[in-house]
Amino acid sequence: MATSDPKNIDQIERILNLPYKSQLKWAAEPRPWEGITLPETNISYAMVSVIDGNVTRMPPLGGRPCFGNPIAWAVHGVVEYLRTRTGLQHTRCGRCKARMGCLRVSEARLSITPEIREAYSNFRGAGGALALTSTHRGTASRMLGELIQRLAAYGPFTSVNDTYALGWPSMRREELRQKATFRKQRERRRDAAVAFRNHEIPDVLSDWMDRERDHRVNRFGEYCKTGKAPLQVTIDPNGNNDCFTADVWLVRERLAIKGQSATPYGIAKEMRKIDRSYDLGFEVLRDRVRKALKRVDLLETTTFPGSADKVWDRFDAKKALIKGLASPPYETV
Repeated sequence: MATSDPKNIDQIERILNLPYKSQLKWAAEPRPWEGITLPETNISYAMVSVIDGNVTRMPPLGGRPCFGNPIAWAVHGVVEYLRTRTGLQHTRCGRCKARMGCLRVSEARLSITPEIREAYSNFRGAGGALALTSTHRGTASRMLGELIQRLAAYGPFTSVNDTYALGWPSMRREELRQKATFRKQRERRRDAAVAFRNHEIPDVLSDWMDRERDHRVNRFGEYCKTGKAPLQVTIDPNGNNDCFTADVWLVRERLAIKGQSATPYGIAKEMRKIDRSYDLGFEVLRDRVRKALKRVDLLETTTFPGSADKVWDRFDAKKALIKGLASPPYETV
């Protein structure tokens, strides 16, 4: 399917919703397709059935308001080739893959009544489509106008494709939306991978690590409630060991990804920088960080009571990045 941008889709939708006579007049314009990208669909003569000008069988076709329009055929479809200085060249309709199916529908509609058949014959007798581009186009233009009037008076035809054609703009917009979403997701993946290789922390990984930090706070509290946790974990004079330990873990992992020092000094320095010093002086903060690192090691090596899992799983930044990219809003559509 050829690419259609939202503007093209809006134009196609507007044409599809015009009154029948207005659709006929649109098709009579010298270049009615100007500014519109029309998708290509192969529809042969044998793929179409027509009864009383109404299409009873054909493949689904969207984005081509010109298909089966009798004026579009009379003005643009009949002429398959034009002679130029370089030789014969296909016309726009001559290149259309649905041309033969359109021929079957359009010719049936152009002969639906003796009056319409006569008007069509008069138009061709006045030179038809080629005469419309000549300096003596007056007669052909009048005959075309008469043909439009008679077709409009007869009224619009129906097609089994009508519902699909009218719904095509919405379907195409959704298709383009999904493609744009997928493209953005692919760009996020690429940018995140490049950032990670450069020892940076992409937003998707940062968000995941924040969730991991909150999970560890909860897990810390659950461990304490089992009554099996050692004093190193349960003694909490300040009442914030769960959050403080999880913050120390978070800062340590972030520094490790960035290739920076993850010593108690380096972690304490970073915690002050990001306003997670818990209002402690630097030396006191560094000492608490040192003790928290020992708790982190214990939590990552101790089995949770009644389970085969560790209290805290060891963190793998690369795996976390992959998981983060597989979660909303980064997942594949």
